[in-house]
Amino acid sequence: MPIYLNEPSSFLQRLAEDFQYVYLLQRASREVESTSRLAYVTAFTISPYASVIGRTFKPFNPLLGETYELTHRKFFFLSEQVVHHPPITAYHCHNEYMTNFASISVNVKILGKSVEVTIPGSSHLILRYQKKGGSTSTGRERHTDKCARLDKKHIFGSAEGRNLDECEVRSCASTKRNSQGRDPPEEYGHEHYTYERANMIIHNIIFGKLWVELHGNILIRNHNNGDFSIVSYIRKGWFEKEIHKVRAVVCDRHKNVIFYIYGKWSQEINIAYVKHLKKQEYGSYFFNADGSENSSHFNRNTLNEFIGNVDWQFFENHVDVLNGVCVWRAPKRPKHSELYYGFNSMTVELNEITPEYDPTKGASIACTDCRFRPDQRSYENGNIEIAMSEKQRLENKQRTNSKKYVGKDSYKPKWFYKHKDPIYKDRDMYLFNNEYWVAKEKGLFTDTPDIF
Repeated sequence: MPIYLNEPSSFLQRLAEDFQYVYLLQRASREVESTSRLAYVTAFTISPYASVIGRTFKPFNPLLGETYELTHRKFFFLSEQVVHHPPITAYHCHNEYMTNFASISVNVKILGKSVEVTIPGSSHLILRYQKKGGSTSTGRERHTDKCARLDKKHIFGSAEGRNLDECEVRSCASTKRNSQGRDPPEEYGHEHYTYERANMIIHNIIFGKLWVELHGNILIRNHNNGDFSIVSYIRKGWFEKEIHKVRAVVCDRHKNVIFYIYGKWSQEINIAYVKHLKKQEYGSYFFNADGSENSSHFNRNTLNEFIGNVDWQFFENHVDVLNGVCVWRAPKRPKHSELYYGFNSMTVELNEITPEYDPTKGASIACTDCRFRPDQRSYENGNIEIAMSEKQRLENKQRTNSKKYVGKDSYKPKWFYKHKDPIYKDRDMYLFNNEYWVAKEKGLFTDTPDIF
């Protein structure tokens, strides 16, 4: 594929952009009610898609064994290209309140004048949340004005270049104090969520102005207590002017709708507490109290039936009186962003070799990191002919190396290993072996493949 169709970034780096608004998970970790946490988790899964607006070029395809680390944004992120054909990328991201991991493969389908991009499989999120006084909350507990209707004083992500520290807010979950006047001791719990990614359609690939829309219904599950949410990405109708609309319902395991989420995935996300607005009685439930599936009532058909029966119009008609809270707003792009591949404020950082990533300044980092990929670096610097030559050289080198990995000597990733999905046992995925950060701390990146 001609290099001029690329942007000067790698797919490994694009995955790191999913965590640009990680403060939504920090906010989730400070909520007492489990459905309140799920509401913020749901908003987090929607927020990354705003980065595709104005991005009409494709990232570089990673080489087998290529890696990318990111550590300067209050989380530790690592991605690695673990399979060449079909391409599979594994990533792992963590900080003090969350761990997120997935194995990513991309399917592309040509639809006449448009392209549909799908990413099958589930992403995993383990949220570490604080419990006040050792109590455990469930989606069935009564939601109070103080706690569950969210904090209207905080509208996140509305300012360009916002310091992440400014997004750290006091939890509204509890103001109780013990008899000695001290805060009760904090304990921590963990919740395991899974979610899928929306289908993306890129329009006018042959002629006209490129534009993107998402579509499909996404299930997000809390595997500890059965709470779930449904996110519906809405396609533009023939006679509609609005695009990028998204809506979601956050439910407890008994299918009671607790929160309604609405907005545009390219602009802003609002959350409203709606449990008191509409009563619905269900004779069955999808998930048991331990988060496992109620096999008698949960399958794809019953889920689609539930989604079809959600009174979306009722919630849309009452948006003006829902008192929704804006929890995320897409920040403005840097000045002249349209001249730089539509990059946002985070994207422009991703390929920089700052001191914490510079081996010549004493940084400990794998030599396979895509910051050191010569064709991508030359392309970013405007040396197109050199970039084209380097790209061809690297692809030939990869083809030569791939001949070594046949039969019993098949390629094994350096930082991930193939294993059963921890939730969906009928699937395989690549899990992090935890060795990268140990090697980084010791400054011992030995036996890393020579790919550049």
